[in-house]
Amino acid sequence: MSAAPAVASSIFPIILLVAVGASLLPLAGAAPPPDHAAPGVTLSVHQGQVVVDDGVGQVTLSKPNGHITAVRYNGEQNLLDYIRNDNSGGLDGTEFRMVSSSEEQVELSFRSAYNPSSPNNVRLNIDRRLVMLKGSSGFYCYAILEHAGGWPALSIAEARLAFKLNPAANLTDDQADRSNSLNLRLARFNYMAISYDIQRHRPSAADRDAPRAAPLAYKEAVLLVHPIEPQFKGEVDDKYEYSLDNKDNVVHGWISSRHPNPMGFWVITPSNEFKSGGPMKRELTSHVGPTSLTYWKKVLGPVFIYLNSNPRNGNLRALWDDAKAQAQAEAGKWPYSFPGSPDFAKAGDRGSVAGRLLVRDRYVTKDDVPAGTAFVGLATPGQPGSWATECKGYQFWTRATTSGRFTIGNVRAGAYHLYAWVPGFLGDYMYASPVTVTSGGDIDLGDLVFEPPRSGPTLWEIGVPDRTAAEFFVPDADPKYANKLYLNMDKYRQYGLWERYAELYPEGKDPVFTVGQSNHSKDWFFAHVTRQVGNGSIPTTWQIRFELGHVAADTELPCTHLTSAVEYAAFLLPDSNQCTFWPPVFLSFVMFKCIGHIVYAIYNFVNCNALVTEYQSPDHISVGSAPKKSSTSSRGRQRNFSSSTCKDFLRKFVDNELLTSSLEDWFSGHSEDCDFRKPAFDVPFDLTELQNFDYALEGVTFQQLVRMPNALYASTSDVFEATAYLALEDFLHAGIKGLWETFWGPDEAMPFSVACIHSTSSKFYPAERAISSGKLDGVCATAVLLKNLKHSQGRWDHIVVLALLRPDIGMVSAQGDQESSPAVLGEALFFALRVLLSRSLSRSSTVLRNSDCVYLLLVDSQFGGVVKVQGDLNKLDFDLNNVYDCAAEWIKKHAKISVSSIDRVWNKLGNANWGDIGTLQVLIALFHSMIQFYGEPKYSLDELATEHSSRLQSRRSERHLVDRQANGNGLFRFQQRSHSPEIVEVQEEAAVDLKPQETLKLEIGSVVLMDDAYSQKGFQINDILTDRDPPIYTSTPVEEPTKTYLLYVGSSPSHLEPAWEDMNSWYQVQRQTKVLTLMKQRGISSRYVPQMVSSGRVVHPGPCNKPNSSGSCGHPWCSTPILVTSPVGETISNLIRNGLFGVEEALRCCHDCLSALAAAASSGIRHGDIRPENVIRVSNGSRHPYFVLIGWGHAILEDRDRPVTNLFFSSTFALQEGKLCAASDAESLIYLLYFCCGGVCPELDSVESALQWRETSWSRRVIQQRLGDVSAVLKAFADYVDSLCGTPYPMDYDIWLKRLRRTINEDHGKEVDTSSS
Repeated sequence: MSAAPAVASSIFPIILLVAVGASLLPLAGAAPPPDHAAPGVTLSVHQGQVVVDDGVGQVTLSKPNGHITAVRYNGEQNLLDYIRNDNSGGLDGTEFRMVSSSEEQVELSFRSAYNPSSPNNVRLNIDRRLVMLKGSSGFYCYAILEHAGGWPALSIAEARLAFKLNPAANLTDDQADRSNSLNLRLARFNYMAISYDIQRHRPSAADRDAPRAAPLAYKEAVLLVHPIEPQFKGEVDDKYEYSLDNKDNVVHGWISSRHPNPMGFWVITPSNEFKSGGPMKRELTSHVGPTSLTYWKKVLGPVFIYLNSNPRNGNLRALWDDAKAQAQAEAGKWPYSFPGSPDFAKAGDRGSVAGRLLVRDRYVTKDDVPAGTAFVGLATPGQPGSWATECKGYQFWTRATTSGRFTIGNVRAGAYHLYAWVPGFLGDYMYASPVTVTSGGDIDLGDLVFEPPRSGPTLWEIGVPDRTAAEFFVPDADPKYANKLYLNMDKYRQYGLWERYAELYPEGKDPVFTVGQSNHSKDWFFAHVTRQVGNGSIPTTWQIRFELGHVAADTELPCTHLTSAVEYAAFLLPDSNQCTFWPPVFLSFVMFKCIGHIVYAIYNFVNCNALVTEYQSPDHISVGSAPKKSSTSSRGRQRNFSSSTCKDFLRKFVDNELLTSSLEDWFSGHSEDCDFRKPAFDVPFDLTELQNFDYALEGVTFQQLVRMPNALYASTSDVFEATAYLALEDFLHAGIKGLWETFWGPDEAMPFSVACIHSTSSKFYPAERAISSGKLDGVCATAVLLKNLKHSQGRWDHIVVLALLRPDIGMVSAQGDQESSPAVLGEALFFALRVLLSRSLSRSSTVLRNSDCVYLLLVDSQFGGVVKVQGDLNKLDFDLNNVYDCAAEWIKKHAKISVSSIDRVWNKLGNANWGDIGTLQVLIALFHSMIQFYGEPKYSLDELATEHSSRLQSRRSERHLVDRQANGNGLFRFQQRSHSPEIVEVQEEAAVDLKPQETLKLEIGSVVLMDDAYSQKGFQINDILTDRDPPIYTSTPVEEPTKTYLLYVGSSPSHLEPAWEDMNSWYQVQRQTKVLTLMKQRGISSRYVPQMVSSGRVVHPGPCNKPNSSGSCGHPWCSTPILVTSPVGETISNLIRNGLFGVEEALRCCHDCLSALAAAASSGIRHGDIRPENVIRVSNGSRHPYFVLIGWGHAILEDRDRPVTNLFFSSTFALQEGKLCAASDAESLIYLLYFCCGGVCPELDSVESALQWRETSWSRRVIQQRLGDVSAVLKAFADYVDSLCGTPYPMDYDIWLKRLRRTINEDHGKEVDTSSS
């Protein structure tokens, strides 16, 4: 849509293709039963209506309005609600057109056009389409909205495709009249399904009306007090409890469970490209009425309305499974080829975009890491994160693999920005350049790097940055408002949880979170809600307490908060200082009616300053009381003065000499304000800070200056002034450029510029222009400015740092005073106050945050110094009749002034002394000023100093800052000689000669001691499960003799050789420990995956003299890794050997191993080594044994990982490419089942022979036939896996797990335990 400047605008919903509440027009004959289906699609056009019939179902539409008035199916005359009269909204079509009509397809168009002469006419052309295909058991709907460029603007609140289903079974008019109760009790569509877990019987629509229901906080929510069916009594019915994220909203609908032949009415959305808000946007699905709808704010489609019936044995779940399988099939057909509108892009009109996303977070690791499972999408060009609020264009999203690779297919031709966000990392990524997709074009963007926003290292973190609040505390619902479906899952969906907050945290007792002690899953409420007071509400104030260490009092610390809904105030109570955000920072926030919406977030960063005050014992600090020394808001520092007053003050505050005169007595010490003493100024930077800064700049080459100041001191020379200003500009530019490239990196454009300021006009321009125009006399200062496209000429509030070029700066150095003269210092204070006042008037939150601190540089042709002025302008008396005395009073009483020594910046030849203290002072002032306006750099001072460690150590040694002692971690050792402090290289000591020792072998009955870093544990060896590498033992803890575990023993690190390290037992034990730990961290809990009990190192006999925790003392057992897991079972190899692996075992093994693979795949982990020795059957004395997939020592976590090769069990892709595809583990599972079920074991002696056997066996269907002899479902599973082998398409684990469970239950009468799967 396009929009011109609006004369007037309107906001309205659009209802498309709606089932209306009106009496039906005369209908055509009912559709024949499915087993007598018509040969194709037929179209009947009547007066006022059209009927489309495919022999299975029939759809009737009003003509030309385009309302769907009837859907006939399964012997029912109309599945839609044609009795109720509450759903007639929408826009009527005025023009009917038959787009196509054949036995294969019928497409109809109902169009309405904008009429400018009609004042109430919607300013849109709307073309609503219905398509029915032969044999589809349903129909497709889509719409095209068009808004021409010359039309007035409009706002569309929502666009819907909604169906009101008929709640009643077939009743005669007499029956309906006699008993409304009977009508309700025979409700037809009464079972709702929107996901695998969210399925249930629902109350009738009449149950929502009084007196059967009581209204709650909003009209969509009611409490069922007297429902027709007692099972619903006491529950809340609220449609918002059944919303889903866009990414999960694929199929939902209703089932007529009481019908003799139960049937389903399903809405299938094969693509979300036309929906707004991205994959995490939460929308409605189905709710009581019953109603099914699709929801988007910019309409396209098509969506598929799917009808099914006749479930086997009346199993309603089978209807859902069939609908989900149909949804998967529809997604596979996308983009559809049948729509007749040229506005729908077919496959040939689309392209693809691929690449790899990496995360660069130098505070986490120095290496770029793959953005595994990142959400990557294409959307309308905008700003980072704008996809979440964009609604006019199309969006295309995918998930990156564990290696960060992504491919976005079926993208409509056009210009997009590529956006991404990575679970676990803050912020939004946006590719800088637009991505133009062409028809049939494939774009590979290569490696892309996302740098999460930071202000420094993470001090603490509450929760996980993944755009959900799932990890936080969600209370149990109030019993009187509980929805039984969500008692044990998705508790956040329950109604009224905001009221539970007030119960848990009464007034005056809002949450206090202590970092290091509190648990965010118990102590951090999942939504920041308000508190109801009377008829209104007030914000709630939450506290965060943490130890900060030792910080000087009255220090302000920059802090960055991430908020997803509403920002909170925080009292920060450290060990020796109290750090306070005051007053509380609140952001505007509208509480969605759907509490489920709150688990999805748009990132919003708020910066504020934390004021460190004198320490108080936490016992003496009361909630809600804090010093008012520092105030912040969502925009920055709050003002206690008006903008107009400040502007008037600035207009009168123009003469620096008058301010200096007002400060004269203070400077000389003749004033009572300073107790008749000269003011003593602190230095802005101590020597340690300057030294650390110097070390960080070690080896950094600043740009060579072309223009240098005149070395001769001639203050009266115009030539000197011109040369000096040019040289100062060059020096400042070289300084900020060198600092930017060193600390922020050279890849991004520098956001700063340098210009001179004219005293009378306050204009900014280069020195050359001032010289050429003869205005050099009017130049008062040189400024580093923050670039702003809207104000390219510069503004006072954009001044980052100000430099005053004055000819008498160096005189104090010559006199040995090392301090600035009162005249120069008075002028510096004048300009400092002008800059701070200008910043306080800025509309930029970045500038406002820095309206209390400014750096000024004082320079001449050789020397320079720094003045830092800091203070709260709220304490300035804005007396417009006495501006200079007011300014002087503020400077003397409320400003903190720091003045550096005056040191040489340029040498006598005019070259900058980049490494000397004078230049370092200027550079560090520039550095801090750049941080003020652009945030913390990518590379910290300490990080750069560490990277320059060898040079740093050399300089420290030269300056006698540290003792020259042995550097055990360095390449060379340092050795001090008595006659000179030089560093010499000494010969390395001879390495200890250790003879190869045998790998640790444990005997049955022996006890091995393990050190797990906390304690020593003993395990007695009971048996050897496998003697492969590494060996696996069954063991019993010495302290718990009733328990049994598996114990893995690796090799000692002293045995490792680089040529085969990645294949030895040490690696496998270490790798499996890492994988199981990772699973635990990611919340993978499945009975079919081993659980890590403990891990550590062998405690060997005798003394251990290893140099550090990661080293080895030379003993053959030293640092040998051990891993202990549960449960214990018998390997499939042993079962086959003993003839105990039959049909039931094959089905259960397939189900259980597939469950394990599904659980691991959910976190991007693949097994990579499925074979009979790595699957155990666990009995534990239970009636139903189960299988566990062990041996995760070769698991694949990233694309760069290489799987182990097994000629019998490795997948084809692993043998060919040396890596796994999505179906590789499933393919290995097929081979395992094939051989375990008696498949012929070939002689394989090479990869070529293994590949040849696989090709022959699959093509001749040898594997499928063998598994078909065991079970039809195993044969079907083998065919499914065969279709995916070598492709990037993901496995659909859910469907096959359900089919396997159903087969096991039906064929063998034994239930599959899925309680922990």
